Amino acid sequence: MASYPSRTPGELGTLTDRIDALEGQLRRVLSPTAEQYAQAVESLKGVVKTATETAAQAAATAKAIPVVSTTSDTVNGVGLTGLASGAWKEFLTLNLDPIPAGKTSIDGIFTATASVNDASSGGVSFINARLRVQYPDGTEYSETFYAYQQFGSYSARNSVIGVFHLRKSGLEAGDVVKVGVQLNASTPASFPAASGNTVSASVVASAANL
Repeated sequence: MASYPSRTPGELGTLTDRIDALEGQLRRVLSPTAEQYAQAVESLKGVVKTATETAAQAAATAKAIPVVSTTSDTVNGVGLTGLASGAWKEFLTLNLDPIPAGKTSIDGIFTATASVNDASSGGVSFINARLRVQYPDGTEYSETFYAYQQFGSYSARNSVIGVFHLRKSGLEAGDVVKVGVQLNASTPASFPAASGNTVSASVVASAANL
């Protein structure tokens, strides 16, 4: 074992000197060189640049957040008498907000409900519903949604709900998308207008640049 000359008097002088020497070596090993300082500065520049670019991207993304349009309405007292069996009639029509400047597409959910009482057939008659979406270049229809019947003491109420996905690109600023809720009946005379009959619609849509 190598011996170490002691500069510190006392029984522990040699051990104290060895610890001091080791600490000095450790400081020299851990101290950054001039080259390491230069690399650290360059790395810091990269971090600042990345942070700046990220902030710019965040700002750009914020500007690109879609514009959301929420539209809903309800009509009361509807009836289907006077229609031919199975003939569609539109009871509720909504215009969505115009496509804003800088946006070229729309994406959203169109939901509709209807509740109409069967006043005379005791549940033999029934209603159906479908959702209509009119884009500037044409019209689309949902599938047919069939009512389920709720029987009470004096009525057989037909209730129906439908959902349709709005999605269209290639639009221009100012374009208006229209939606409508249509009903038909197997026997229209069984569904006269009444205060408890309702048709409701709700649209939540966003316009984006896609």
